[in-house]
Amino acid sequence: MYPLQSNKKKVSIELYNCANRQWRINFYKELEQHINSLSEKFRIKSVIRQIAYNDIVKCLLLPKGVPLELFGAKFIFWVKQHFILIKIANVEIGCCIKSKKPICVYEAYYNVIGEAHVTISHGGRDKTIYELNTHYRCIPRFAVEMFLKQCVPCQIRKPLKQHVIGKPIISLGVMTRLQIDLIDMRTRPDIL
Repeated sequence: MYPLQSNKKKVSIELYNCANRQWRINFYKELEQHINSLSEKFRIKSVIRQIAYNDIVKCLLLPKGVPLELFGAKFIFWVKQHFILIKIANVEIGCCIKSKKPICVYEAYYNVIGEAHVTISHGGRDKTIYELNTHYRCIPRFAVEMFLKQCVPCQIRKPLKQHVIGKPIISLGVMTRLQIDLIDMRTRPDIL
């Protein structure tokens, strides 16, 4: 590899990482705005943050008969009804009691959704949600939708909303009119 090409590659990787950081920041800003727009009752339960996840794990590790000083009775009841601990690679991981799938915390949404979306080759919302649900629990639909709004390959592939307006061909006589079929290629970038 020539030194000039190596420098170009480094610059393009740095630009991608910078853009990726900006997309991550925008994703979490939009997500926070959406969560704050919910009512108080749903705001708390819409996502599980890392702090709440740590409390869930601590609550599940409590032996029976220990005084409830750290957590309230409602919280302990909710945790015991919905979550269990599963040991994976010698680490206790909080999982859903019904599906036995790990809980995905709010702080990991961007990476987890991004990996699933790339795994299915930018297949769209429903396929991304299906892929996520096969591996994780507690990832809300609105988080996936917000991620897909920022996915550049998906936005490029999406057709434009503008419809091509056709004009009628006015002929002045026999054999004087010509018709051409045009293909709208505005949504497909040129690839060399």
